Amino acid sequence: MKKFLTGLIIGIIMATALSVSASSNSVTIFVNDTEINSDKAYISDEGITMIPLRAVVETLGLTVNWDGTTKTIYISSPEQPKETRQPLTLEEVTKLILPAVVKLESGGMPIGTGFFVSSDGKVITNVHVIEGYNNITAVLQDGKRLKADLLKVKKDWDLCLLKVSGSNYPYIGNFNYEYDTFDTCYYFPYGLDYPVAKGQVRAFIDQPINEKFKFIYYSGPITRGSSGGPVINEYGELIGVNYRAYGYTAVFAIASEYVAKMLE
Repeated sequence: MKKFLTGLIIGIIMATALSVSASSNSVTIFVNDTEINSDKAYISDEGITMIPLRAVVETLGLTVNWDGTTKTIYISSPEQPKETRQPLTLEEVTKLILPAVVKLESGGMPIGTGFFVSSDGKVITNVHVIEGYNNITAVLQDGKRLKADLLKVKKDWDLCLLKVSGSNYPYIGNFNYEYDTFDTCYYFPYGLDYPVAKGQVRAFIDQPINEKFKFIYYSGPITRGSSGGPVINEYGELIGVNYRAYGYTAVFAIASEYVAKMLE
């Protein structure tokens, strides 16, 4: 719908009248960085250019139909594919994702959470979780303890990449960047009696921090030490990384696209 309205509004504005020099021999037209075929533009002797509505909206991927009988223009956006997958239950998310989640410690003291993003031992967590600590240990779900070395840091995103030795680790490899397509999320509150909790996605926010930065706001019970843990949608895909909480229920997660960038 947003794409449809954008195309309609831009099309009407451009089709109204844009003043240009009468001596102009050509017109270059861009909509959302996409060039429109300027052969479709009409320039009058008075220097007025008219851009057909069809030229604009079809460039935006919309469909234009004309009913000559009723003299009506119909503009429509492509139908979005319907989700055919079945949402996972809490138990299914626990079985699928929990093995990839690790607790992070330093000197035997818990400092936060992380999770495997590759079978060869790469772990994502927050920079603020490991900052100031020299010896980091990843504690697996079976209690195994592994030394974690720092591979990559991106402070602007509050993300870092760690590495433990070994292979064949369960990991989270499916990401979802379409943040407006789901309402339910699952996450991993540190130290609570239940290892996986269900939350409600409330908002998606773009915030400029040196560059545009996206994060997710959701609600659910949270505890200190949950930073760096994964946030999963109802299809078992990573949508974010916990990085900040206000009180015990308001949580912010860094969008999963930044995790993908950390792996590039």
